[in-house]
Amino acid sequence: LIFFLLLKFDDRKLITFAGEDRPTSLSRTVALWWRRLIEKKGCSRGGFYLYHTRKAAGTTLRALLKDALREKKDGRMWETEGLSIDARFLALKSVITVVSVRDPVVRALSMYWYEHVGWWDGIQHDHSKLRSLIDWIAEWKDESVWKHKFATKNPGNVYIEIQNYMTKMLSGWNQRGQGEPLDDTFSLDHAINSLHRFDFVFVCERSRFSNHTKLLAFALSLDPQRVQSILKSDKLKADDSAKRRLAPKLVPDLDTASAILENLNHLDRRLYSAAIAIDDARTSFFLNQQKQGNKYGVLSSADCESPPIHYLNAKNGIFRPPGHKH
Repeated sequence: LIFFLLLKFDDRKLITFAGEDRPTSLSRTVALWWRRLIEKKGCSRGGFYLYHTRKAAGTTLRALLKDALREKKDGRMWETEGLSIDARFLALKSVITVVSVRDPVVRALSMYWYEHVGWWDGIQHDHSKLRSLIDWIAEWKDESVWKHKFATKNPGNVYIEIQNYMTKMLSGWNQRGQGEPLDDTFSLDHAINSLHRFDFVFVCERSRFSNHTKLLAFALSLDPQRVQSILKSDKLKADDSAKRRLAPKLVPDLDTASAILENLNHLDRRLYSAAIAIDDARTSFFLNQQKQGNKYGVLSSADCESPPIHYLNAKNGIFRPPGHKH
């Protein structure tokens, strides 16, 4: 059962469904999510879809999904990195969908060290192109003239984003190449809607939480110890040596830079909180199901669709725009 949410999420955790006049509690959305996941797990064909959130354990999740794919007889795997979400991936009846979230400030800092410093220091060895963190933020924030031109040249691309990136990627931002500002309410609600439609939302800061990883293992039909082993061995990568050498010059005031990023990412902060609430509710439901010893029903093979390959393949891959190393 695929459910669609209509732009409603607040501190009371109430959500309105299409076709309903009254709000529905988060507990009901979780029950619907559970039924959908169980049905998908019963499909021998279909497969997995990973929306690769940049600098948020995407490589680790890819490894886990490839492991899970080996258990599918006729399965496929699709992955999108660098484009805002195509909602059609979230309406597939036989494809288990996975996305990750990470603290927005920590993620943006990781992007700086990986994409900018890692390139000019570690790959090109050209320190004349290195910019301080503050200057790099100024270039890549939405109000920058350069950033606006970059966005108009690359419709739908979110490969390098430091301002409300997760909200953009999950709300289909900039599809027409206008680089328009986010509509705070609409864009955030749209992004939270997308989160609810993913079958598993991986929270990077919970990668060592046993209940979180048990639910991930269940969703992918993998051994929980195998999942925990991969998560422990494949940590989020960072060039610590570059930080030790260059931080005094490039990041003399981390607190100030972090405060700027926090202010720029006010929507992502709320989205991240919503992801935590979703994970709390789903994990609690999952554990209760286990305690009750419930039998998990599945769809018959006749109910499992064959995914429409033509448009899935068009959004499958890494979409690096020219000029992204600016």
